[in-house]
Order: sequence, then structure tokens, then C-alpha cells
Amino acid sequence: MPGVRVEAHFDDRLVRSFEPRARRIHDLLAHTVLHRADDLALVCESQRLTWRELHAQVASVATGFQQAGILPGDRVALFQGNNPAFVIAFLAIQ
Repeated sequence: MPGVRVEAHFDDRLVRSFEPRARRIHDLLAHTVLHRADDLALVCESQRLTWRELHAQVASVATGFQQAGILPGDRVALFQGNNPAFVIAFLAIQ
């Protein structure tokens, strides 16, 4: 069993967490792609994406954001429905 650490959340609330734990959403995505690349990551009606495919689309959109001049620390609003484009854009912003 992995080690456990205690983290402070929501002011003084202490939460037990497994170690090592990714600090960023991007790290979670990269770890999952590394270990489960060909498993299904996203299913929406007839559309299905593996973790590898999702990662490729996220990387492409992230590159587009960078080319558009979006920098770390910038605020980005998403006006999307509940669909794969929202998930891809959200992950790309990370």
C-alpha cells in the first residue's frame, strides 16, 4: 500500500492523501497515458477516445492556445456544452 500524507485543505481542514500524488491535472493525464494508453478515456454517444487519442487532441489544442498567445496565469473561459470538446479544452488549458 502506498504511503499516506496529510495535506491542509480549506483553511484548517486536514485531508489524508496517498503518496506520491500528482500535483497537476496534466501530470495525472500523462501518468494515465503512460500506463493505460489504449483503454477508453472518454465515451460520448458514438464517439470513443482512448487515453492516447485524448492526449493527442489535448496536446493539439494546447498548442493552438499557445500560438494564440495564451500564457500561464491567463484566465480562459470555456463556453461549451457537456461534450468531448469541453473535456479536451479543459485539459488543454491545464
